[in-house]
Amino acid sequence: MVAGWYGQLVAYTVLNGLKRMASLSVLDILTTPPEPQNKISFLTFSLIILGVIALTLTYVGFRKYQAEQKKERLEQKKTNDKMNSNE
Repeated sequence: MVAGWYGQLVAYTVLNGLKRMASLSVLDILTTPPEPQNKISFLTFSLIILGVIALTLTYVGFRKYQAEQKKERLEQKKTNDKMNSNE
């Protein structure tokens, strides 16, 4: 922490700078007219995100299905091996 008059000067300068930036940004927001919304780009972006999510879920579901099938085959093989060894 900076002590003395220099620290106070720095704090005062930073505080006044932040106040000025805040007031300018609010003033800019209030005086600039809103831009027209581009619905086509929003829809395109939404469809791309939806497609990525759908592809990801499909891939994960397929990998889960493959793992379950492999697990069933291994369990069936173990059962068959046990039955063959008991004979």
